[in-house]
Amino acid sequence: MSLTRQVAGGAVWLVAARIGGQVFGLASTVVVARFILPDDYGVFAAAMSVLMMVSVFAELPVSQALIHLRDIREDDYDTAFTIGILRGGILAVLMLILATPLAAFMNEARIAPVTAALGGYVALLGLRNPRLESFARDMDFSREALVEICSKLASFIAAAACAVLLKNYWALVFGIIAAALVQVILSFAVRPVMPRITLSSFNRLFSYSVWMAGSSILGQIYQLIDTLALGRLRGSAALGTYSIGSLLSARISEVVAIPASRSLFAAFSSIQSERERLQGAFLQSMTFMAALLVPTLMTLIWFAEPIVLIVLGPQWETAIFVVELMAILMITHIVYTPLMAMLMGLGYTQTLFLRSLLFVIVYLPVAVLAVMRGGLEGLLIVKVSMILGLTLIDCLIVRHHLGISLHRQGYAVARPMIAGVAMAIIYLIADGWVPHGHSVLSVGFPLAAICAAGAASYLGTLLALWHIAGRPEGVEAKALAALDQGLQRFGPAVLRR
Repeated sequence: MSLTRQVAGGAVWLVAARIGGQVFGLASTVVVARFILPDDYGVFAAAMSVLMMVSVFAELPVSQALIHLRDIREDDYDTAFTIGILRGGILAVLMLILATPLAAFMNEARIAPVTAALGGYVALLGLRNPRLESFARDMDFSREALVEICSKLASFIAAAACAVLLKNYWALVFGIIAAALVQVILSFAVRPVMPRITLSSFNRLFSYSVWMAGSSILGQIYQLIDTLALGRLRGSAALGTYSIGSLLSARISEVVAIPASRSLFAAFSSIQSERERLQGAFLQSMTFMAALLVPTLMTLIWFAEPIVLIVLGPQWETAIFVVELMAILMITHIVYTPLMAMLMGLGYTQTLFLRSLLFVIVYLPVAVLAVMRGGLEGLLIVKVSMILGLTLIDCLIVRHHLGISLHRQGYAVARPMIAGVAMAIIYLIADGWVPHGHSVLSVGFPLAAICAAGAASYLGTLLALWHIAGRPEGVEAKALAALDQGLQRFGPAVLRR
């Protein structure tokens, strides 16, 4: 099987799992949001900030090393399992110690017990079987998809039940603990091998993971800046609004970004020394990301108000502005997602670390000043401006490591971008046709009809541009080939019925 087909097959499994998982996650968010207020959500978000903070001191992402290493050994898996247990235990203890001081710092006593309870969540995750990564090495993501769907389903059931019964932030806590428990159980069910307790391969895993750990730490600090600045300076209500608005946007973008990154990382690791194949794979991944994210971005920005009011309810009206601006950041995944996968797959993890370090150093003082001067709105404007600027740096990193010019990178996303303009024209024409309110019947159906018209315009323009360009190999060709194959396989059966 060709690498392209393996990547596509892996992405299909992971995207399907991510869509299913995000459907359950979104449903969980919707149900919980109907029973709690922004202030309650802010309590949970503040407790989660402790998890991000203590993770800084015990971060060692060895799972990527298990995929990247060419000659994997049993000791590597056993060492990864031992590191997971130690990390989970350390984090759980740290969260227990910091629970009360954080509650005092944030002037919110309810944060302490929630923080302590989240220690159980992180301790559970440390027991996950690292041999699940062996499937990713073989570009087989079906088991990972199973674990993803089942864990999100368990989280939805637990969170929804607790939201109805308790009507407070504990529903969120029990939801993620249920997800962690199911992940651990299924990781051993699909790969029933009990690891040994050993650190014999620590140096081997550490040599690859150290820069990834540094990059992850900086990523945690970056998220922590927003949480602590808003919670301390603007209160839990502003933090809750920011958190749930960001969560809604993130759930949509992660449907594409995370599965694509996972599949591409495994692919880039397998062709580390083949420069031309790397260039082609990278450009095709940019086109794929753009083809999916551009229409999603356009729809979410244009119709943020009815989407938020229908999905979350009128009590979350203040989150509309958050969703609009955070949706803009989806566009950055067109470059960043394949870039991250490429740097990890080729072992350029130091570059990833330096990129993150530069951003955090600049972002920290600017973000705090933005919250002090402009509150939530000021933070969002600064955040979007800086991350869009970082995308240019990402393009330059691609040019440096792969030799792909800025012109070729721009050409790779030109067709989806132009098709997005056609979609925006349809939305502009239909602007005002969606009534105000949060009723699924009176607002949801007109919104769905307009989105369908926009999607038809987008797809039609994209295919027309593809024909004009001479029908090059790419996402359009693969989509049409998959459609033709599906019709040949299932069409006759449908006709016989």
